[in-house]
Amino acid sequence: MTGAEDWASFILKIVDAVNRYIYDAVYAALKGASANLGANWVKTGALDAANKASLVKLCQDVEMATGSAVVIFGTRSALSSLSAMANVDWMPNSAKEEYYQNGGLLGLWEGFRVAEIGQGLKRGAAINSATVDYLVDNNQLYIVPVNAVNKFIKIVNEGDAQISQVSDKDTNRDMSYEYEYMFKMGISVVFNTVFGYWNVA
Repeated sequence: MTGAEDWASFILKIVDAVNRYIYDAVYAALKGASANLGANWVKTGALDAANKASLVKLCQDVEMATGSAVVIFGTRSALSSLSAMANVDWMPNSAKEEYYQNGGLLGLWEGFRVAEIGQGLKRGAAINSATVDYLVDNNQLYIVPVNAVNKFIKIVNEGDAQISQVSDKDTNRDMSYEYEYMFKMGISVVFNTVFGYWNVA
């Protein structure tokens, strides 16, 4: 380090990096879980009038199977297609105002709650490349039960985190500082409940 970086700010960047690693792993576990679900819970199709009833049925099936209300999660890009299926002409002015104040996203769709997953670029993604490497799939909706009892993504921390640091300029010959944060954890999906996937074609 050259001394230009405040030590406390440097540690906060490590905390942010660990949190991002955990978030990435949670999303990877959620995305990969669709391979272990039956065909009743994974659907593919365009978000148009022809498939509207099928998406409503998928949401209802998840509700009935879990005994819980569901939330439809997706990126802004994915949810914009969902909002496009809603006919806002008959909605009250308050709902129309909400629609435009939320950037064209509905808080409710056919009675089901809708929530946006924040999008981002993968770490190390080249911003000047021909394609954009997104962190979250823009072509997938997740129909997730909100019952707090059935948290199907499990995170396990093994033991205590180990920290090794050199915070003075006299220890290393090049007068550099060091900070290492080591931890062991596991993330998995436990199928004690069901949830739904809609792959936008």
